[in-house]
Amino acid sequence: MDLSDYEGPRAVRPAEREAGAKMMLSIFRPWLPSVDEAFRYWPMGLCPEVAENVFGFFHHGEPVSLILRLERDFLVGGQRLRMGFVGGVCTVAEHRGKGLAAAVLEASYERFREHGCHLVYISGGRGLYRRSGAHHLAAGQTFTVPPEKPPPLPVTVRRASEDDVPTLVHLASQRGLRFVRPASDYRVILRAEHCCGREVEFLLIVTGGLPVGCLLITTPAEHEGRAHRTVLEYAGDVHVLAGVLRILAVELGESAVLRVNTPWRDALAARLASKGYPAAVHGIGGTMKVPSFPALWRALEGWFAERCDPVFVAGLDPVAGGGRCTVWRGADGLEMDSEEAMIQTLFGSPDGGEVPGVRAIGRMVELVDTCLPVPLPAWDVNTI
Repeated sequence: MDLSDYEGPRAVRPAEREAGAKMMLSIFRPWLPSVDEAFRYWPMGLCPEVAENVFGFFHHGEPVSLILRLERDFLVGGQRLRMGFVGGVCTVAEHRGKGLAAAVLEASYERFREHGCHLVYISGGRGLYRRSGAHHLAAGQTFTVPPEKPPPLPVTVRRASEDDVPTLVHLASQRGLRFVRPASDYRVILRAEHCCGREVEFLLIVTGGLPVGCLLITTPAEHEGRAHRTVLEYAGDVHVLAGVLRILAVELGESAVLRVNTPWRDALAARLASKGYPAAVHGIGGTMKVPSFPALWRALEGWFAERCDPVFVAGLDPVAGGGRCTVWRGADGLEMDSEEAMIQTLFGSPDGGEVPGVRAIGRMVELVDTCLPVPLPAWDVNTI
């Protein structure tokens, strides 16, 4: 692969950002009149942090291959981890097939490693990403809420505005499983009324004059003659949320479909399951990369130690090499034959089935049964 005619991969300089944005527009949405209009559908791309963290290749001073990056911390069972986001991967047609996108993607992974990112979510599933070690996984379960009239519920549900951002931040902060987002992330979504390519809105739930919950939900859309809405994220009192979901399902209509995406081991998911609502595995359209398996395992030790013998957990030794990932302590071990097997063992298989190429031995059988899959917070808001 001869890249001697190109400059990069490197960060896009401030004076080059406009040219880079126009290049991306010409590839992804050439029919739209402006860059701002294009980014309305994926508004996190307009964050100043994204503009400051674009990598690319240049040819005779012009951008020809680019990638957008963003990072956010998240909490899992009291453990603080970090996720990187990748989007907008593109190459000008006459410069494709030379390995530019693969090189700039690897450069991005290296930067994520330097910044301590434990996971990288890519908003796509093409072969380029899978060859780089990113794979599909299951993010939890999707429940379908039937239009059953709920018992009287003394709540008001209204559309949130930018004035409600402090309230949305506060409600989200009460969840143990969540992203640690700045208030500006919420403002971006509220202004664009979109995230991850879909039209959305935040709904605020109020009772007795006090906010008790919120939902990030797609606006009603028709598919095959039926109205659909999907709850992407939520926070607040589980019982109130369950009641509000029934209200929304009734308002949507008898033949409509209201779906709720829930993480693994979630209290609202348990509540909906107890009512017998149908559920399916919530696979994701994008792919997930683990920059360093040993670093990820170490970051999750607190999660494992809360559910298994902490002395046993502390003595486990995670190792990765040649595509294989293993964890051993004496005669007790977990072996995963590929990065795909590792990602799906830790976070869930897209089809909900058994992950091939995985062997748990001795006490690791209990750890796998007790601790996996690890839940992840909804990342739709920060997808780029």
